[in-house]
Amino acid sequence: MRPVLVLSRPQSHSHHASRWVSAIAKLVGYGLVFTVIGLFSRVTFAQQLPTAGTEIQQITQIPPLIKAPPKLDVEIKAPEVINVPSNARKIEIKSIQIKGIKNIAAADLIAASGFVPNSMLSFEELKNLTQKMVAYLHEKQYFVAQVFLPPQAISDGVVIFEVMEGKYSKVELKGNGVIPKAMLTALMGKVKSGEPIKANDLERGLLLVSDLPGVLVSSNLSPGQVTGTSDLVVEVEKTALLSGSVDYDNFGNTYTGVNRVGGTLNINNPSGNGDIVTLRAQTSAVGMNYGRASYQGQVDVFKPGIALTSMQYQLGQQYQSLSAYGRANIASVYTGYPVIRSRDANLNMLLNFDLKQLNDNVRATNTMTPKKAEVASFNINGDSKDQLLGGGFNTYYSSFSVGNIVLQNQQSITNDAQYAQTNGTFNKLYLNTTRLQNIAGPLSLYGAFRGQFASKNMDGTEKMGLGGANGVRAYPEGEGYGDQGYLLNIEARANVPNPFSIMPGQLQLIGFFDNGSIMFNKNPWPGAGINNHQTLSGAGVGLNWTSQNNLVLRSYLAHKVGGAAPTSAPDQTYRFWVQLIQYL
Repeated sequence: MRPVLVLSRPQSHSHHASRWVSAIAKLVGYGLVFTVIGLFSRVTFAQQLPTAGTEIQQITQIPPLIKAPPKLDVEIKAPEVINVPSNARKIEIKSIQIKGIKNIAAADLIAASGFVPNSMLSFEELKNLTQKMVAYLHEKQYFVAQVFLPPQAISDGVVIFEVMEGKYSKVELKGNGVIPKAMLTALMGKVKSGEPIKANDLERGLLLVSDLPGVLVSSNLSPGQVTGTSDLVVEVEKTALLSGSVDYDNFGNTYTGVNRVGGTLNINNPSGNGDIVTLRAQTSAVGMNYGRASYQGQVDVFKPGIALTSMQYQLGQQYQSLSAYGRANIASVYTGYPVIRSRDANLNMLLNFDLKQLNDNVRATNTMTPKKAEVASFNINGDSKDQLLGGGFNTYYSSFSVGNIVLQNQQSITNDAQYAQTNGTFNKLYLNTTRLQNIAGPLSLYGAFRGQFASKNMDGTEKMGLGGANGVRAYPEGEGYGDQGYLLNIEARANVPNPFSIMPGQLQLIGFFDNGSIMFNKNPWPGAGINNHQTLSGAGVGLNWTSQNNLVLRSYLAHKVGGAAPTSAPDQTYRFWVQLIQYL
């Protein structure tokens, strides 16, 4: 039976359904056009038989639509420097005392003012010292702090400066029945009545609340009734219960289907406790069906979750005569913690455990290869902005995995012991980092590096691939799977005015170069093959377009650099990739 993708909807949301149907129709129409462009000729080639492990790595995960952060505009008036007349009366100031400061060392504040002991200073020059102290406090995130000279009789050359760091007199959190007040209190952290007002604490709290699904956050900071204090009001409003996307791409491989359609449905905050249910499906309609269901909750600032994944495949094309098919089922539990959360820098930690059941079958040889994989991983990811060479944006991701492969029939155990020896425990380190560098005006330069290091020969689920739309784009998906290696992508990007009035939106032109190298087996065995390495390079052009209605297009035309021929699909002069995503 041919697999069919079915999208269901609640009966009470017919207007949402019409948007989904319209979007699917639009994507299918575009997809047919791009499919014709992407057709290629067939030639003879050879490759190791694909498995459930390699197939599930080729599933497309759609990034969520970027959510606008809460408004955090706080005007900080720059300290005004007073011009001191040359004839101003001066007195000798031997030392300075600071009162009212609790969270910053007085010595640091005095040093920031530039005061030199035993100086002859006028009153105006003393006021300039206060402004320098204020600037230092603002730099240290005390953005409402003030420093002043209280009335005093200066004796023995000692001057007293008074500091008002600024405190919350009242913090009012309005969940409006959308989010419990206790959860808002936990997410706001150090933002409490009586605590100092610090920009980074306030920013972190508001962003963590805004990260909750299905909510919109607004805030207001106003002067309190007591001098030196402020009142904060944070209000949460409900947004759409349902969100998601539909998508088309030709990122698949030739033997399970090049053209694929998918859909993602998010149910935002269904319990009113900051949780989310996500359903994802993708199919090639000829040899691959994929589904994933996940639930993520919110406990204090932690984000625990569970997920169930299933993928079925059947090999066609050059593998048709083998009648090869298989399945991968994965159960996952995880929890995430935001170490740093701000507009300019973020750092997250994630603990994850996967229990995988993998089955590969070949009817032609009556071969069955069932196996179980237990994998625990510790992940760190984040991003940052800087002003280096005109400014840039960085992302990073690293994952250290410890796992155990358990082969589940005697034939597989015997064969594995003779050759690959993937059975048993393993370690793996995976790294991924990117940078988007501003060059001038609409021009930018993008670079991405991925690398993997393995302790031994790896099962297919843990290998790294080189080819495909997200790798060396001149080579097909499924090309160059190995135990360890690297992948480098470099793009020159130009945002240009869109000349097509019927397609308003942001248009971006791209020129790119890709390079990658892989070691097929960490520990080759006799008969594994003469060449244990593969290096691939390619270059080309691309076009990205984002419409005003959240329709996103990614497209690339790539050509090989060098003579390395693909082994996972027929060779061709050019390779064309396209992806369409309609966010709903």
